[in-house]
Amino acid sequence: MKSQRKMLCICCSLISVGVQADESPLMVEVTRGVLLDQSASYFTSESMAYKPGADMAELLRSVNGVSGTRMGGRAIDPIIRGQRETQLNVLLDGAYIHGGCPNRMDPPTTYASGDSYDSVTLIKGSQTVLYGSGGSGGTVILTREKPLFNEQGYAATVTGVARSNGEGGTLSTDIAAGNDQGYFRFIGEVADMDSYEDGNDDSVRSAYRSRSGALIVGTQMGENTDLTISYDRNEERDVLFAGAGMDSPESNADIYRVKLEHSFDGGMIQRMKAELFQSNVDHLMDSYSLRDKTAGMFAPSSSDTSGGRVIFDGWFGAHQASFGVDYQNNTRNGVVYSYPANKLMGQLWPDVSIEQMGIFGEVSRSLSATNRVKLGLRYDYITADADNDNDVFMMNQTAAVLYGASPEQQSEHNIAGFVTWQHSLNQSYQVEMTASRSVRTADATERYMAKSNWIGNPWLAPEKHHQIEWVLSNTAKSPWSLSAYYNRIDDYILRYRDSSIERYRNVEAEIYGVEFEHQYPLSQQWLLKSNLSYTVGNNLDNDQALSRISPLSARLQALYQSGKWGGGIISSLVASQNEVCLASSDCAGLDVTPTAGYGLVDLFADYKISPAVTLAAGIDNVFDKTYRVHESRDDVFDPTPLQVNEPGRSVWMKLSARF
Repeated sequence: MKSQRKMLCICCSLISVGVQADESPLMVEVTRGVLLDQSASYFTSESMAYKPGADMAELLRSVNGVSGTRMGGRAIDPIIRGQRETQLNVLLDGAYIHGGCPNRMDPPTTYASGDSYDSVTLIKGSQTVLYGSGGSGGTVILTREKPLFNEQGYAATVTGVARSNGEGGTLSTDIAAGNDQGYFRFIGEVADMDSYEDGNDDSVRSAYRSRSGALIVGTQMGENTDLTISYDRNEERDVLFAGAGMDSPESNADIYRVKLEHSFDGGMIQRMKAELFQSNVDHLMDSYSLRDKTAGMFAPSSSDTSGGRVIFDGWFGAHQASFGVDYQNNTRNGVVYSYPANKLMGQLWPDVSIEQMGIFGEVSRSLSATNRVKLGLRYDYITADADNDNDVFMMNQTAAVLYGASPEQQSEHNIAGFVTWQHSLNQSYQVEMTASRSVRTADATERYMAKSNWIGNPWLAPEKHHQIEWVLSNTAKSPWSLSAYYNRIDDYILRYRDSSIERYRNVEAEIYGVEFEHQYPLSQQWLLKSNLSYTVGNNLDNDQALSRISPLSARLQALYQSGKWGGGIISSLVASQNEVCLASSDCAGLDVTPTAGYGLVDLFADYKISPAVTLAAGIDNVFDKTYRVHESRDDVFDPTPLQVNEPGRSVWMKLSARF
């Protein structure tokens, strides 16, 4: 990671291989468009929470405009500006991974801990076409960098975390050895957590055990050519979910990557990067083995994704350009059996295959000293098919019978693009406007789920998002930014309840909101940060609110840094959410109930014992509040569904050592 990049710290006590002592270790870069002044302190208060997180999405929840649904202690499912699931593109060091659970027990961020990647880039909204189709809500890019070694040719980090609420913790290590010509790197983590208690001291089913490891091998094949090969293994065991009718006794994920990067000595093309990946998920969930029941259901499933891309970067006169092609194919299989009778009850995914082939390009140039534009265009050809839709299960049903007909292969020709204009008003103020179109195809669950109480729609049209965003920012000594966005969605894919059956249909919808960030240095030691976000979502077909839209929220941070000591206090305020679409009403949505507002206070401190060793500690939810995030998950099939409460007061400690 380069120190001049304007990134923001996820956790002040994280230390990773390849990070210098004077750098912040793991950072998140929040992008809204093209900066006129790359040295400007543009990213004002998008700081991550300092507390350790169970997975990457729990860390991302503290970025302004980002939320996440909770079903248990693990597998937070991120939401950016009211958009979720496959409305977001999540890349794990260039690889896509699609979870094995249709109910999102394992979203992609489950397979990424905070210590396993070197940098995080969060692109809000539809501001790029380089990272696959869709991405209307945003793109999360997790990256591993080439390590930096000490004089002995190695680098190593060991990090331990202990938590009081849940009585467990994590132990991670990052070890690398090599030189400029080649290196080996191993990253591993072990996590064991019991169920936490909420503010009422009630136990919430949230225990989990997790093991992960990554082996990366890099070599310099020539003066300008680098090859990197990596393998990741993730194992989840005995994961409990209070917000689901099932738990996951076992889930495994394997990710394989090959990357080739070449820099050209001359000409218009400066760099070529080719990537291949394969990700395989095997997932098992059941309703009895971890709940002391003698009968129930179990559902084995698999999700295999392969793909790659080739991208070229270069200059064509005054135009800086990136262009290329990419490919992705996801195949999913999943069935539900009764236990102990072992009778087939339904199909999660009847041998579903969704294939995407895309061509894309972006170009930017400075029109003058105060004006810059960036354009992007993308075309995707997508096919979707289900091979086992006529397999018979309970009561002589088939997937095709539940759909109403046997679906043929579906195909789409999707065109997306954006234009960003940025204007410098003076030395401190700049204004930016982005207009974009992005197209998201329906995913495997929305198209092909085939259970008696949850039925997909193979004939869903893809979502067309037409967005416009304005940003006014001040990059002076006390920087701030104000952004407003509006998203008009044709053929929004709505999940709704019809006579106790979950179904999908296309509707017209809109999502809009505002975000504000500000930071103010009180002194050389103290810094105040504040932010605010507000999102509205409406179903325009029936003039009702969309389900699970984040309420108005604000955060104020007072941060201290002096010598070896650091610390701060974080206050979060979240308003009530009464604009809901209840499953029990004519709206037939997925909201369980209106949600009360709440306020939280977190404390943290860290101390550099030596240049290589840092001790951090904190108290989350200091006043032991009982609260729940409005968007959090519930068991939609439970006769009396509920939302999952967040943890009560929790004391944590983190020790990081670099060798």
